[in-house]
Amino acid sequence: MRLRPGDTFDRYVIEALLGEGGMGEVYQARDNRLRRRVALKVLRKEAAEDPEGWQRALVRMLREARAAAALNHPNTVSIYDIGEAEGLPYLAMELIEGLSLRRLIGGGASIPTRLGWLLDVARALSAAHRAGLVHRDVKPENVMLREDGAIKVLDFGIARRVHLDADEAVASTRRGADLAKVGSMRGADTVTSEGVMVGTPAYMSPEQLTGDPVDARTDQFGWGVLAYELITGRVPFGADLEGIKLLSAILQDEPPSLEGLVPPVIERVLKRTVAKRKVDRFSSMDLVVDALAPYVASENAGGLHDVLIPGPDSTQPETLAPEDVAPNARVLPVRRSRPSIPIAAKSESAPPPRGALPTHTMRSPDIDRSGRTTPPPPPTPIVRVEMPGNAGKTTTAVTTLESPAMHTMPPPRLGRRLPRWAVVGLSAIWVVAAAVWGTFWYRKKIAPPPPSVPTATPAPASTPITELRIAGSSNPEAIAAFREGLQALRDASWEVARGAFERATKADNGFGTAYLRLALIERFRADTAGTRMAFQRAMQLRATMTERDQVLLDALEPLLQRDPPDVAEGVKRIEEASRRYPGDAEFVELQVAIQARAEPSKVLALTDRCIELDPKYADCWQVRSYSLFRVERQTEALASLDRCVELVPASVDCLLERIRARKYLGQCELLETDVRRWITKAPTSAIAHNELAVALHAGGQPPPAVNAAVEQAAKRFRDQGRNEQAGRLRIHHALVFGDFEGAERLARDLEKDIAGESLEEKHVVPALALVQLYEELGQDKRAAEVADRFLAQRSAWTRPVVQLTWWDSTMAFLEAKRRGGALDAAGYATAREAWANGWVDGTGDTKQAAVWFVGYAAPARSETDAREALAAQPPLQPAAFYTQMAPKVEMWLGGIHSLAGDPERALPHLEIAARSCTALDEPIQHTVATFRLGLVREQRNDKPGACAAYRTVLGRWGRTKGSVTAQAAAARAKTLKCGE
Repeated sequence: MRLRPGDTFDRYVIEALLGEGGMGEVYQARDNRLRRRVALKVLRKEAAEDPEGWQRALVRMLREARAAAALNHPNTVSIYDIGEAEGLPYLAMELIEGLSLRRLIGGGASIPTRLGWLLDVARALSAAHRAGLVHRDVKPENVMLREDGAIKVLDFGIARRVHLDADEAVASTRRGADLAKVGSMRGADTVTSEGVMVGTPAYMSPEQLTGDPVDARTDQFGWGVLAYELITGRVPFGADLEGIKLLSAILQDEPPSLEGLVPPVIERVLKRTVAKRKVDRFSSMDLVVDALAPYVASENAGGLHDVLIPGPDSTQPETLAPEDVAPNARVLPVRRSRPSIPIAAKSESAPPPRGALPTHTMRSPDIDRSGRTTPPPPPTPIVRVEMPGNAGKTTTAVTTLESPAMHTMPPPRLGRRLPRWAVVGLSAIWVVAAAVWGTFWYRKKIAPPPPSVPTATPAPASTPITELRIAGSSNPEAIAAFREGLQALRDASWEVARGAFERATKADNGFGTAYLRLALIERFRADTAGTRMAFQRAMQLRATMTERDQVLLDALEPLLQRDPPDVAEGVKRIEEASRRYPGDAEFVELQVAIQARAEPSKVLALTDRCIELDPKYADCWQVRSYSLFRVERQTEALASLDRCVELVPASVDCLLERIRARKYLGQCELLETDVRRWITKAPTSAIAHNELAVALHAGGQPPPAVNAAVEQAAKRFRDQGRNEQAGRLRIHHALVFGDFEGAERLARDLEKDIAGESLEEKHVVPALALVQLYEELGQDKRAAEVADRFLAQRSAWTRPVVQLTWWDSTMAFLEAKRRGGALDAAGYATAREAWANGWVDGTGDTKQAAVWFVGYAAPARSETDAREALAAQPPLQPAAFYTQMAPKVEMWLGGIHSLAGDPERALPHLEIAARSCTALDEPIQHTVATFRLGLVREQRNDKPGACAAYRTVLGRWGRTKGSVTAQAAAARAKTLKCGE
């Protein structure tokens, strides 16, 4: 029975059918627990013709899950879950939204773009080969181009380990007789039936067709066929043939010429990948990657790409030959390279020469038979390649081709027995070794112990971010901008750093490390599109980076490239990187930044470590102050911010955190000075000018001044492509001055402006503004319509790269639907429970607090709601929030205590909320909190205080038509005779 949209299958809600086959279907579904969309593969037992067919389907699904789980690469598909529900096995995996390469063949993409796609496919296959997997079915249908430009290699369901077991090795020799079973099948269908060779005929290698053992070079052949088809529009062998004629063409024909389509070097590389004999192909996909990388990196920027080639007397493993690099190469000064060990497939591994010593995988000198160390092999020359297209710009990428961390011993042959002489010889060796060891042990036991000398383990040398080695560019302008960006990151001036890294990438578009830092900054700016574009470019330029920056790239992948981001995996990788580079201050700072909302004691320990490594790392001072605020140590928190500003005068983020603290504490008169100091450091910062408008309004400056600051900030937001932020500020400006009609018009205009955007974070701005506006106007049905439309469209948008419970608007929209009659009480409770379960994962009190504040306190509109919220409040301190949310938290706490009829508990929260300098940040919530403060003061017989609160409300909205809060404030002021 097929599933339909809306059906629930285990914890997954079916959204659409993506495809189907003989054994089941693949659905687009939403994981309610983890709140992400997945591709859900479900097997149907009734589709199996026999029990053996069902068992084969199960084995294939398990193989696909294990193969994908063995990989950890941005160009392969992630597996999320495997299990069984309702008697049906299922596999939940990453949902890829985009186009298969089949649909892009013959399209208008440029040759460099296509080479970039092929490079990413090669990287994915290389990662699979390092994990011991051979894909065996590389073809356009199994490669997807995601909407953000990322390449994904699919379907490892028929992948096998390179090292076959004995039974499979025997079976593989019988497949040569199965050629006749192929019939007329060609490029679209994968042959996976029992007893038939595995793969898609048009993309099969000769060894697959003849039943010979396969290894990583089999995938290389399939990749080469894919490359020819992507470049020319046709497969290189038997493009118009089928059946036996197709197979004959693969075995005998030569590939067509690519003259005029790609550089000669690329043509030589592609021709070698489709060589008939495995031994004539490259020994690994890594070499294919290294051959393509310079041409992909040079699409928009010229420069130099350093490539190792073998010297005349080199004993190094195979590297790129001189003819496989760009033609205008010149040899750099000789660099001594470390010895490396080639990776050999089992099927072709040869026994070592008689008398040879075992091969070691450690980085150590070779040892001759006498035990003496031998000189290292002759140094390998490095060729510097001038990239075509842009003379004068340079991109340096030192490619070692053989990573010592990946060297492996040739696997032993299975089923072989040692000859008798070898057994006897080994036995003798063991006897002698035992005797020697016994003598040594006896002497050691009777000898007096040597005097102990206490030794201290030296602490690892600290490395500030500004002292990191830079690689990937020799362009002076780019390097200077990059160094400026690193200094700005150390100073916690992220807007300045962003501008510097943008200049670096413009000066040298092949500067991978600059793109990596730019992606990191965009992530913390919550710019999802900018984050993924920059990170994808960094991935393409991986070979240009230092080993350390490649580790950083891999560590950030779960955070910057996955949808939704896998924060737990990202934190785990960054912690591992920090252990690998214990003195590296940036890795500690990243732990601090990404876990800033974790348990305060843990964060404080990390900030102490960060400051110990680099006392001038301003971000660590900033997060330290935030953590101190969370444990209600406000004096120490402000002192940390003051210390940060003193030590790092250029720090912007410490100023921002101090501004947020002053806003919360109601120190409005001090805001403008700090904000103007910020603007002098970052004059183009849109956020700084936004805060200037907030400071001017809170400080009582005249409306024209506030309006001018708003327009300055809005222009800067628009210049950065953040139209939704410009719209939000202008809507809030209209609301705080009581121009409700203008606010509605701005929100509707913004809806039209972002109609074609794919990011949810953009659409939420006008929708939430309209919901809040219509509620204030008492138009609950209109608010429910807006909320219902947003929630219905939500699954079509990309979720934010930074996801926080505090920023999740789901409950605001659900509450609007309930209030407007579009959702009954039972449906609302069910929806809220599902929402809460998606956020609470037991990781700490902070998330539990946020779920309670956002899901229970904020939506409360009645005494019943308030009492229900208080009954559900978790046993934790209200301080489990950060300074940016602190004023809102006070508004929510004061609101529920006021609604519950407890003015004594409501009063301190509402006083803080009304005193905070956040009216322009949250005009409706701030004004409603001020009105509630008046009610609480009135209940406590504080007539002057109540009248002061009502006058503030009427000063903003007294002339606004339809405002529910203003009408209520006017009625209370009249009853109290506040005018007398």
